[in-house]
Amino acid sequence: MDPFDTIGGFTHSATGMNHQRASPNTPQRTYSSIPHDVLLQAQTEAQLRRDALRIQQGYRHLHDQLTHDRAPDPIPQAEEPDRQPARASFPVVLNSQAWRPAKVECTICLDSFLPSSIKRLTCGHSHCDDCIKANARLALKSAPFSPAKCCHVIPRELLTRAHAFTSDEAKQYSNRMEELTNPHYKLYCWVSDCGAFIPALNQKKRVGECTECGKKTCKVCRQKSHFGPCNQERLQEQQNSEDLVYKLAENKGWKRCPNCLNIVQKHGGCNHMSCNCGQSFCYACGQAFSGGVDAHLCTKDFGP
Repeated sequence: MDPFDTIGGFTHSATGMNHQRASPNTPQRTYSSIPHDVLLQAQTEAQLRRDALRIQQGYRHLHDQLTHDRAPDPIPQAEEPDRQPARASFPVVLNSQAWRPAKVECTICLDSFLPSSIKRLTCGHSHCDDCIKANARLALKSAPFSPAKCCHVIPRELLTRAHAFTSDEAKQYSNRMEELTNPHYKLYCWVSDCGAFIPALNQKKRVGECTECGKKTCKVCRQKSHFGPCNQERLQEQQNSEDLVYKLAENKGWKRCPNCLNIVQKHGGCNHMSCNCGQSFCYACGQAFSGGVDAHLCTKDFGP
């Protein structure tokens, strides 16, 4: 170490006894003695205070970052005017558009709807709720009755999900579908001015009550409800009438639908028949199409 240190323009010896200015032309001044170890201690304490201040500033910066729910950034050593925020914020509308489902086009009206307002049918076509309702109401008013369909008959469960009918209309549609598709015995009201179909829910062991006029019909003789056995002569007349109809259908080459057993007459075209009940069958052999038209191999000649 140099025996003389310069501090603030003054020089002092290592012994610290006398102090004088570095320039010889200035008058000399006498100062009190400052021991060297005291000076070093003062410099050390000043450095410790500066370090403590920096640590305190660092803790304060970390506290501010945590209270704002942000990831702590490094302690800034210098100003950064172009610094970006730690968390990027995006408009909510942009995020909502990212998962919004695409709209589906209705096969009937060609308008586009959200998937919640579209029903996909078994044939693969998509119908909106309004078009399904219009289809169902036209079917309910059709005479003779023809169910709501696209390429195939629309299931009643799908019509229910589309809210196509009121509760009364749903019952009426269900009764008409039962009348059309039921291959078993069908009971009708005996009153000539009524003649409405009596569904199975309105039938008991011997009689059925008409849903239109409220009259009761015997299930055996199909006449007015009565006590005791039915008139055998009348029963024989009814049986003979039915046999004549089936004999005529056989002579004309008419076929019966394998589902509802109604008689079907073809006026032209191919042998692929579609009954009003929704069943498809071959007019040549009378067999139902279960695996599609292409899967059916008819063993009879294709005739009229």
